[in-house]
Amino acid sequence: MAPHFDERKNDVFRVMDVHSYSRRVALVEAKLSGPNGEIVKAFLNHLRVKGKTDARLHFYASRMTKILVFLDQRGLKLFDIQRKDVEAFIAYVLSQPFKAWTKHAYVLTFKKLVSYAKTGDSDNVPPEVAWLKPRMYSRDADRESRARPEALLTEEEILKLISCTKNLRDRAMLWVFFEGALRPGELLTMKVSSVEFKEKYCLISVHGKTGLKRIPLVLSFRPLLDWLNIHPFKDDPNAPLWPSLLRSSYGNGVCYQYFRNAIKRCAREAGIKKEVWPYLFRHTQLTRLAKKLTESKLALYAGWVQGSSMAKKYVHFSARDLEETVLEINGLKKPEEEQVKLQLRKCPRCGEEHTPEVKRCTRCGLILDPVLATKMALNDVKRQENVMERLKKIESQIGFLLSSSSNSLKNNNPL
Repeated sequence: MAPHFDERKNDVFRVMDVHSYSRRVALVEAKLSGPNGEIVKAFLNHLRVKGKTDARLHFYASRMTKILVFLDQRGLKLFDIQRKDVEAFIAYVLSQPFKAWTKHAYVLTFKKLVSYAKTGDSDNVPPEVAWLKPRMYSRDADRESRARPEALLTEEEILKLISCTKNLRDRAMLWVFFEGALRPGELLTMKVSSVEFKEKYCLISVHGKTGLKRIPLVLSFRPLLDWLNIHPFKDDPNAPLWPSLLRSSYGNGVCYQYFRNAIKRCAREAGIKKEVWPYLFRHTQLTRLAKKLTESKLALYAGWVQGSSMAKKYVHFSARDLEETVLEINGLKKPEEEQVKLQLRKCPRCGEEHTPEVKRCTRCGLILDPVLATKMALNDVKRQENVMERLKKIESQIGFLLSSSSNSLKNNNPL
């Protein structure tokens, strides 16, 4: 009997923690001791009362071990911290081989922690840390970012990667992840009820950083339909859209680790040499969309607050087709020369529409992939040549036999 997913037990809170943040925070808290450790525990509870998410709690908790080691080595108590101690901590952070965003995270965490230790409220900033500007330590983040224009996936690489998925669930999952430019948490917390099918497209509802958002998807329509037709709990709207198929965790939503490993495996099997990680799908799709959408519509699609500077980043990445326009002006490229590979492929025989990685029509069997069609045609030509070659040999053998038979009859003629 299929399990029933009660809405109260399977709501967004239950499935949202795909990164196991709550468990990881609990592990940090279990190791805390001493006066400073007790303050850190109280600080984390203070954040819970303020309504911070498990992800945000983990953001702060994951930095506490190094902060407490720094304090203990110098015999410092959080409630006695002076400006010179804060300056020493900043010097320590800057001396470490941290990335820019990691430095920013440590400075912000320390500022919040000291504020709580001295005032009882992490948002009430005392003079000792009021001068800290965490953002200034993330100035080099763009330079260090892995998501550079040359690192983005090409359309061919997207298709190769999705073609290497092992089942209909993973195929649909990667199409939705890419086309929707989703964050991993948004994708992995979807339910069966998160999908609404229209004619030739579908609407998905996901919970993002700015709340609920609805996104129209076209390329994902057929893969989602194929998957939901065989979904083990398709009649339960509260069931995870991407349930684990393993016996040990059957029915639970797939975890982030599985999802990440599946992407890495597909990239290896597809022969993609560049580094591939989950967020690269989002970066790639948002860069594509930035060529067509206004910044306000791009913000809606991506789940940013209106006016976010993130939209400008992707417009800069895409250059709004600047390269193509310059080539056009100089007569090196015509508008019609560009071929979009990531669009539906229509069967010329029966009219059925398919995602671009599908090689044969699922309705009539016609080969849709030009490379495969050429290969099959060449194979047919070779087979025909082999048949003709064998026929010639047979004809030659028949001619030889007839000639031998005729000579034999002549030699045996009594006349």
